[in-house]
Amino acid sequence: MNGEAFIQPLFSANSWFGLGYLVVFGSLIGFTAYSWLLKNAQPALASTYAYVNPVIAVFLGWLIAGESFTAPMLIGASIIVGSVVLITSHKHRRGLRTEIGIHESIAPAGSL
Repeated sequence: MNGEAFIQPLFSANSWFGLGYLVVFGSLIGFTAYSWLLKNAQPALASTYAYVNPVIAVFLGWLIAGESFTAPMLIGASIIVGSVVLITSHKHRRGLRTEIGIHESIAPAGSL
């Protein structure tokens, strides 16, 4: 080799695979699915992706990449998913009550 150093590639095959995955699934499929959801669901329901996606990412990291999954992570994921369920089910129940004619009474300010 006459003193020439072997040049390492700047990016590994795993790096290229990761980039390709993000382009295909993170951008193309994810954006298409989110656009469809915005057209077919209420905006409040569609916005829950921001809470659920990190939980899914942690789960997939554990499942596919062998990343650690600890008890505090499980507790946090449960709190997030439970909160999203409570928020979306509360709005659904409120809409259902309005449809059947049941309204909550609200006291005027200062009447307490």
